[in-house]
Amino acid sequence: MHAALGHCLPGRLKRKDPLAEEVPPILHALVDHLTEEHVLAHAFEIRAAIESTRGEFIETVRTGNNPHHHGGPKQETVVHKAAKLGRNDPCFCGSGKKFKKCCGKNS
Repeated sequence: MHAALGHCLPGRLKRKDPLAEEVPPILHALVDHLTEEHVLAHAFEIRAAIESTRGEFIETVRTGNNPHHHGGPKQETVVHKAAKLGRNDPCFCGSGKKFKKCCGKNS
């Protein structure tokens, strides 16, 4: 359960965040809601897992040392090599009309 929480939480909660203590009650509220909606069948197991890892989880978030988070590979910025089509440029479909009067009409 701790590994799942460490992996799924937003990055801002992985770095020394004082809001870490607010996460377990929020998770309990989520479990209650999912139980009421009949999405979860064994909510007691999830509540027990949350409580058993609560202290370790809060300490991990406070210190920022998450052994389950490897950071992942850095994502490269996407660079578009094609020039942007202007509204007054000829349409790319080959109709001969301006883009704004042809395919760009609905955009």
